[in-house]
Amino acid sequence: MATAVVLFAAVLRLPARLPVSVASHHRPIRASAPSFESSLGAAPAVCAALQDVGSRGGSKLSAQDAAALSEMLATSNGARGFFVNWLTDETWTAADIADPPPPLVETLASTLASSSQSMVTGLMLMNVAMPAGTALTHERMGNAAAADASRRTARRASLLLRAMLPKQSALTAAAASLRNAVAAALGSDADDADPYWADFLIRWGYDHEQLELIREA
Repeated sequence: MATAVVLFAAVLRLPARLPVSVASHHRPIRASAPSFESSLGAAPAVCAALQDVGSRGGSKLSAQDAAALSEMLATSNGARGFFVNWLTDETWTAADIADPPPPLVETLASTLASSSQSMVTGLMLMNVAMPAGTALTHERMGNAAAADASRRTARRASLLLRAMLPKQSALTAAAASLRNAVAAALGSDADDADPYWADFLIRWGYDHEQLELIREA
């Protein structure tokens, strides 16, 4: 798991400028955010609480765990620390099912309706796209274990994204913008691509095969 965390954390950085479809009408995230390292260290306890709820079919976290999850998702470093843990650690099998733990869905829905919406939306989409493309890079290098870990991360991120899409129109719009940018990069409707997502795909140098995997994810 440690290798997967390092690889995922190394690329999961919130961009300086979010696309209009994601960022409009929302205030910047607050400056007094915890460090990424401290969030990475605190996240396993929150993930364990979500795993417990998911495994026993529960619907609520303790007040303390609910507050910790809400606080994490309210900042870039906190959200990144949580997602890196929840999406990469094979311990958290509740992340592998189509219906995420209810407290996670509820807290994300609340966050997506808040001033942190643009930040979480961008991260949720990158959580799908980046490991989907990275999996093929690992496969080409002969690193089957890392490729499998990246595919698991992309699959989990996709399940979470799909669960949240009906709950927030801005997330749906941003996902459509990313899909259009991928389609444009593959050779269709290039003029309709959102400049932010087009730049994102170019910046990470995804080739045709990787773009196909991102589209399928």
